[in-house]
Amino acid sequence: GIVLDRDETLALAEACLRTGEYDQAVRQLSESLEAHGEDPLMRMALSWAYLKNGMQSLSREVLAASRDTLSSQGLYRALRSRLEEGANEDQSF
Repeated sequence: GIVLDRDETLALAEACLRTGEYDQAVRQLSESLEAHGEDPLMRMALSWAYLKNGMQSLSREVLAASRDTLSSQGLYRALRSRLEEGANEDQSF
C-alpha cells in the first residue's frame, strides 16, 4: 500500500479505529513503522489497534517493545493501565 507520513498515518488509523476497520488500522500503522522507523505515538496507536482487533498479546508486545521510549516520556504505565482497562471493557478509545 501507499505509505503516508506520520500525521497522515495517525489520522487514517484514528478514522479506521472509529469506524471499526481495525485490520486496516493495523496494516497502515505497521507499514508506516516499517518505512519510517520507531515512532512512539504510532506504536501506541498500533498497540491500541491490535487490542481493538482482539489481539491482546500482540498489543502488549508492541507496547512492551516501546517501553523504554514511553517510560522516558512518562507514558508507559498510564498506557499499560488504559490497555488493560480497554481489554476488560468495551474497548472504546
